[in-house]
Amino acid sequence: MTQLIAAICEGGRKVIALSDRMVSTSDFTLVFEHDVPKGKIISSNALVLTAGTVHEPEIIENVRDKLKGIHNPKIRKIAEELSNEYSEVRLRRIESEILNKHGFQSLKEFRSEQRMLEQDTVMRIQSEIEHYDLGVHILVVGVDSEAHIYYVYNPGTCRSWDSLGFCCIGQGDRHAEPTFAFYNYTPSLSEKEVLYITFEAKKRSEMAGGIGRTTDIWIIDEKGIWEVEEETVKRLEEIFESRNESSRMGDLEGRISDMEVKRRKVEIE
Repeated sequence: MTQLIAAICEGGRKVIALSDRMVSTSDFTLVFEHDVPKGKIISSNALVLTAGTVHEPEIIENVRDKLKGIHNPKIRKIAEELSNEYSEVRLRRIESEILNKHGFQSLKEFRSEQRMLEQDTVMRIQSEIEHYDLGVHILVVGVDSEAHIYYVYNPGTCRSWDSLGFCCIGQGDRHAEPTFAFYNYTPSLSEKEVLYITFEAKKRSEMAGGIGRTTDIWIIDEKGIWEVEEETVKRLEEIFESRNESSRMGDLEGRISDMEVKRRKVEIE
């Protein structure tokens, strides 16, 4: 019940991240648009955005603690730390939600004693473990010597999206991703061009339903992390609403180039 988008611009010197504010509980009995942005600063040069159900905040908090005192860490290191933490949290949930009900305190104990169980029981427990989904998706964006995008997801997999240059996560992907192809996106495009493309991609994703209408946008460059102000978000909305469905970027260049991108710098707490 959410949509996250990130895209590299300015030839790899900047990255733009965008999200809605829709959140849900683990059983989806409560789905609502939160009043707090999903972006969380994890270091002086990186931001993380999360999709999925409302739980497991310790994944980000624990990694943030590990990075304290490190100025501008490598984005790959941050992503790998998040991947490791994700795997550890998932293991703890498996032990408490699956193995404990079968009388085992840990995965190690289960593996050492499984030969004493009936084969059907072992296979059933093993299947539960293999299919256990933590339900959390993490988008990592930041700049060290260049801009990076990483995606961390179940069961702790970490993938770089740098070569593609953009990444869309959420149930509106099938509507968001074609926007990048429509405008012939490449990471060499300017900040304003990519800012508009990512915004339109998010607006298109809303067609899927369950995507929040509020849009938060951040820009990360060598100088830090910047939150795009509401005035600029409204201007992007105006351009989107007025564009001709058959137009390409060339028809929008005037409106986009004239747009002032107002931003405020945000710091890690």
